[in-house]
Parts: sequence; C-alpha cells; structure tokens
Amino acid sequence: MAYQAQALDSTEPVSDSSWEIVANMGLYHVVDGLAITYDSGNMTFDVAAGTVMHNGLLLTIAAETNAETLVSDGTNPRFTWIGVDSTGNIVIVSGTAASTPVVPEHADNTMLALVRIDANETIANDVTKIDKRIPPMSPTGLYQPAHITNNEMYIANGGVFDDASTVWTTTNMGVYTPFSLNRRSTVKKLYHLNGGTIGTDNIDVGIYDADSDGLPSIRRVSSGATALSGATAWQEFDVTDTELAPGLYYLAAVMDGTTDTSISLGTDVLILESRRFSFYQQAIGSGTLPATAAPAIVTATRMFPQLALNRSAT
Repeated sequence: MAYQAQALDSTEPVSDSSWEIVANMGLYHVVDGLAITYDSGNMTFDVAAGTVMHNGLLLTIAAETNAETLVSDGTNPRFTWIGVDSTGNIVIVSGTAASTPVVPEHADNTMLALVRIDANETIANDVTKIDKRIPPMSPTGLYQPAHITNNEMYIANGGVFDDASTVWTTTNMGVYTPFSLNRRSTVKKLYHLNGGTIGTDNIDVGIYDADSDGLPSIRRVSSGATALSGATAWQEFDVTDTELAPGLYYLAAVMDGTTDTSISLGTDVLILESRRFSFYQQAIGSGTLPATAAPAIVTATRMFPQLALNRSAT
C-alpha cells in the first residue's frame, strides 16, 4: 500500500496509545493521502491532502503548508503525536520531556505519525519519524469474510443486517461484497435475491479478483445485464464455469434503474457499517459491470443486495 503504520523497536516504547490506534482502526484510520514532509530548515512540517475516518465519519483534508511547529525541550527528548482532529484540523499532542520519555495519550484524533524529538532539536527533518497512518480495514486485515467450505449455494452477505425489500439506491451504481474460498473451486451459477417489485430494471452480477491491497480488481465472470424475474425469490444466473483458486474475491452487482427492488441488508447500510464489512461502491455509468473495478469507499447510506454463488470443489 502507499502507506503503512510503523513501530520502531529501537526507539518507540510499548504504549497503550499505539494499541488503542489498532483497536479502534475501524473508526479511526487514513483512507488515502496525508503524507508528511518535514522541513529541513526549521521545526515545521507540511501535510498532503487526503481523507480520514474520524469516529466513523469521513473527513476530507486539504493540503497544508507549515501545518504545525514541533517543539523540543532544552534538556530531554519527548514524543509528539501528529494527527487530525474531529474538525479536520492538523494537530500535535506533545508528551512530557524526560530522560526516558513516555508516549502521550493522543486524545480524540486520527493519528498520522509519532515523532521523537531530541533535546535542543531545531530541524524537523532530523526527528525520529514513525508513520502511524493506519489504513482502512480491508478483507486482508482484521475483517475476514466467511469462507465457503461446501458445495451448497453460498450467500455472501446474508444475515449481516435485517433483510428488507429495497430499491437500488442509485442507477448504475455498482456494489462489491467480499467472500473467500478455502479450496480450488469452479463457480457455476450466481444469484440475486429479488424483492417484491420486479420487471422493469436489469441487473448484472459477477465475481472479481481482489488485488494485493484486498480491493476489487479484475472481473472474472459476470451474467451480463439481465431482466429481473421472479418476485421475492432467488434469481439464478447460469454463468460460464469459472475456476477460482483459494483466496479472496468479491461478488458484485449493478442495476440500471431504481424501480425494481432487491432483498438487501436493511433499508440502507450506513457508511461505518459498509467500511466495517469491507463493502465498496463504484459509479459505473452503465448497467454492465466493468472489466476492471475502480472501487470507492462508501460515502453515503445505500442498499447492498443479497448475492450468492454455487460452486463445485475441484
């Protein structure tokens, strides 16, 4: 990934603050950007533009030059946190200077970095820099989608929330939900659980590989745009037999209208819930799934349909 949280054995003591960052990564993390450039002439630093999750809310952060000024002590070193507060401002939280300094509490902030500032330091670029930009929870991180372990029809996202018959939130908006295989398998059929109103719109259902960051990437197979048929029932799509190795994948779907309904994960899935379960969206612009996914984080409440597949172990 473009960023990765660090811990340095030689300089960073074990602290409850670092554990708290990891424990709360679903609510507080860096979505993208916010790299820090430390000044080579003084104690200031610049922060690149980016996006953070702060207590479950997305904040867009503008690039900032000379965002804050680090402060050294005349006698002892200290640790200082650099982060983003609830209003989107860049903040620092400085610890007490001591011969053996302790990492301070970081308060209600999404953390970007921890720095160790030596006594009488005057150049920001000379401090010890420890990147603390925790990335989003993805299926390769703490969240692990359920494995498919038998040959029965598998519902990738059923049971996560209360079922509801719901219209597609946005025309031509694609959605991606993760699943994983524990053995090499051949996918033979895909399914969508239709709601009570059908007969107007078309749906395309497919499977995508996950890339090295655990995000939807290349389409492996899809049904093509197909009219919804059969109210309040699973609609079957007989797709090209597709062999998949063990690993992480995504079931995906897109609908070309907002008249027909799906049995979805509640009326709407909130932003935080979407991130927690590693759901993604994409404004596709048509009713056909793209060859290569361009997934985006969920930025508004939306429905996620119940999707399923049928496979045979090989």
